[in-house]
Amino acid sequence: MESFECPNCMVGRCRLEHQTFVTRYGKGIFCAPNTEVYVCDMCGYHELPHRVLTLFDKLLKPPDTNYTQSPSSSAILSEKTNLKKLSRM
Repeated sequence: MESFECPNCMVGRCRLEHQTFVTRYGKGIFCAPNTEVYVCDMCGYHELPHRVLTLFDKLLKPPDTNYTQSPSSSAILSEKTNLKKLSRM
């Protein structure tokens, strides 16, 4: 999609540009340089493409606190480190 009618003013065309995206996030500020943004050439309306929103969602999502390492995976990791130590001797 190269451009589309502006949903804000219904006159201009929103075209893809690269800009620094800055917004409030919680108590801080989120800043992403060189971000793809659709900008209206008449009223200046800004809209982020879906792929950019998806990426920001993944980056800003809090880590899963319910994840715990299973005993079997920790045993596998310790076996791998033991094998590496043995191969050096």
